[in-house]
Amino acid sequence: MKTTTSTHGSGLQIGVKPLDTKSVDSGVSEETIRTKVELLLRSHGVLVTDNSNTQFEITANSVKVGGGEDYAGYIRAEYKEKTANKYTITLWFKAILLAYKTTDEVYKSMAEITETFLNRLMHVTPVRTTYARPRGVARSRSYHRLGLPESDA
Repeated sequence: MKTTTSTHGSGLQIGVKPLDTKSVDSGVSEETIRTKVELLLRSHGVLVTDNSNTQFEITANSVKVGGGEDYAGYIRAEYKEKTANKYTITLWFKAILLAYKTTDEVYKSMAEITETFLNRLMHVTPVRTTYARPRGVARSRSYHRLGLPESDA
């Protein structure tokens, strides 16, 4: 089966809510979050775009704990979609609390949340391994909306 990238899908927009100053002070960067999430989504075949009605949004905040170099953090990921009447609805979300000493631990947790989202997305759009729809199967809304690759079979 030949697999190509759909040009009809509107893709998925990545949003990173502005970090609080304590998160920035701990070394967490909005640009690094955006880059790591984008690379992970693209590696799973999701079209990432700046112009879409669907958005994967990451929020990360932290606070220094005690007098040492320990931090406590909160990461939340949301999958949102704008409706025809301009309302935004959350279709999926996950949040975690974590304690960390290095920013690598924050980015690892963020990647785990993104993987959880991708697993759920691929469960709803059952094309997990090949992203190719079988011959004769109608194109689903998820294929169109996220620009997932589909088969030309």
